[in-house]
Amino acid sequence: LSLSLSLSLSLSLSQFHTVYQEDLGQLASMRFGEQAQTKTPLMAHARNQQRTATTTLFDRDASPVSALQSPPAAKLRALTFASSTFKRLHREARCPAKDFELLISIESFLRAICDSVKLPNSLQVADAFLEKVRREALGEGRNSVVAQRVDEFLDSVPGLAQRLWTSLSELNWKDDRRVELCTLINLAIRLDESTLLKELMPMIKAINSLCVSRGKVDGCWPHEGRCFRGGGLPDCARVFFQAGAKYRVPGFLATSFSETVAFRFAERQFTASNGEMPAVMWTVQVDPRGASDSTLRCKQVTYVKHSNLGEEQEFLFAPYSVFTVTRTQWSAKPNYRTPHCIWVEAALDNFSRGRGPAPY
Repeated sequence: LSLSLSLSLSLSLSQFHTVYQEDLGQLASMRFGEQAQTKTPLMAHARNQQRTATTTLFDRDASPVSALQSPPAAKLRALTFASSTFKRLHREARCPAKDFELLISIESFLRAICDSVKLPNSLQVADAFLEKVRREALGEGRNSVVAQRVDEFLDSVPGLAQRLWTSLSELNWKDDRRVELCTLINLAIRLDESTLLKELMPMIKAINSLCVSRGKVDGCWPHEGRCFRGGGLPDCARVFFQAGAKYRVPGFLATSFSETVAFRFAERQFTASNGEMPAVMWTVQVDPRGASDSTLRCKQVTYVKHSNLGEEQEFLFAPYSVFTVTRTQWSAKPNYRTPHCIWVEAALDNFSRGRGPAPY
């Protein structure tokens, strides 16, 4: 489960104070340098399997892309899913057929995002992080697991994508902060920049290919159709979440079948902010009849079967999923023991129109 939800695309960025605000500003103002063509030991075998050279983030002869400037507030308010770069690239992309295709795309993405914020030795840092994530996904260090997961990945590239998404490995980011791969993925989706999204699309398409509407759920359906998510919510975002508000989340939205697990995430974020970020508990309602009737299942949610989080049961909503606030309960002392509570209903599909992206 990712701890960050969605940064505002409908209001001014300066109104929101998230732990990644500084990083977003640097991502928006710096140029992406041309990517090195060096082959890492991890990816050498995968690259050798390709008959043609892999296309990296930038062509060797191309000029550096123009600076990623933050769009003006008017443009942010006008941005919709229909006009997003995400939608265009998602429509053009395909699901990777081989595991090495997925790993190469993640390698290019990590190199680009690390270089964009000028992390020291960014390429080496990115490659080392990918190696950690790959080893965790494969279960290396646990011999009884490795053979099983190798077969799993050969049989299911989407399964590998889920393992990567749920990775607990952390990257040394900036100012002694540490971030997981899922956080970086959502950061790129919120920025809606083609230079990053192009590399992420194989991962996104692989995860979305496992939506529960497309097959059996094998009893993996939340009790009474309720999922939970714990996190933080700045006071300035409360005005947006009023009963009846319909909105989209510009990023993957991870939810747990367990309220206890969600409370742990709320505690984790509250503690990480030194108690400065008000805690919030989200209850996400899906149609309970979807457990037995595939026509009533959300078309945009994936059950995370291949997880690095043990026996945790998770519903992962696709980027730009639509939700409607049904009620709220604001706490006088919003800590992780007595958080704000927001109840939302997930749309059956993502064709519904909303107010635009949520502010947090």
